[in-house]
Amino acid sequence: MSPPGSPERDAGPATRDAVLVRRLEAEGAVLVATHNMDEYAYGFTTENSHYGATCNPHDTARISGGSSGGSAAAVAAGQVPFSLGSDTNGSIRVPASLCGTFGLKPTFGRLPRSGTYPFVASLDHLGPFARSVADLALAYDLMQGPDDTDPACAQRAIEPASPGLERGINTLRVAVLGGWFREQALPEALAAVDQVAQALGYAQLLERGARLVQRTHTSAQYRLHALPGQLPPKPGLARVAQGGHAIEVEVYDMPLHHMGSFLALIPPPLGLGSIELADGQWVKGFICEPWALQGAADISEHGGWRHYIATLAGNGAAS
Repeated sequence: MSPPGSPERDAGPATRDAVLVRRLEAEGAVLVATHNMDEYAYGFTTENSHYGATCNPHDTARISGGSSGGSAAAVAAGQVPFSLGSDTNGSIRVPASLCGTFGLKPTFGRLPRSGTYPFVASLDHLGPFARSVADLALAYDLMQGPDDTDPACAQRAIEPASPGLERGINTLRVAVLGGWFREQALPEALAAVDQVAQALGYAQLLERGARLVQRTHTSAQYRLHALPGQLPPKPGLARVAQGGHAIEVEVYDMPLHHMGSFLALIPPPLGLGSIELADGQWVKGFICEPWALQGAADISEHGGWRHYIATLAGNGAAS
């Protein structure tokens, strides 16, 4: 029996494997090892007083995260193609993030927990780690299905995730947590999240066949603002009669038949308007409704949104 990171719970050889292990073995998977973890899954660092610490394989001076840090580190180090972990309060998501792997905390009830040590029955999840989204989806698909021995397991047929990977992210909506999650985060963490959110926006351009034409600047008649209360944070560009700046922009060419679906993604208070470039050319781009600029921080001196976000990350790292 594999104890939850504690020798006090070592009850000798197990009489059967956990349900998820049995399902994987039935599809040809080979059980290689058990991994280190925070004792009783109660921690975020995988520094176990009995078995030692699991270091981050990318930098052994750093932690692997927890509580399933051993599982994430083994995948990140290339020792196994995928592994399993548990997540009650981030124990898959945290080590996956710190070790640079993919980790999945599935919807509650989608994977049975039978044969594992419980922590908080109403919050416990089991899920995989992998080095690619395809491997993650494959492992998840092989473990799906109802299980009568776990009363919380949903009685739903298998719904394969792998075929959906071909659809890309065109129809996905991504949410960024606010409130307490944002108020308690370090500036460099916020900047990283905002950068990812912005990158996903670029991905929506590429999904529609858009092609980057040039990186340039507007004419010196614009001011850039960081709009308040927006998640993810959004820039607001406005043309002014005097005191303007040249703001860095990117110009894309998009097939006309994709424009409708792209315009539907533009959230208020942004809209599509005409913007004058430094060479005098006018192009269509994002502008902001005037009412939203009230109380917004003027960040024109940064010269562009990317530079502003980078400055936030630099200030956070130095503080």
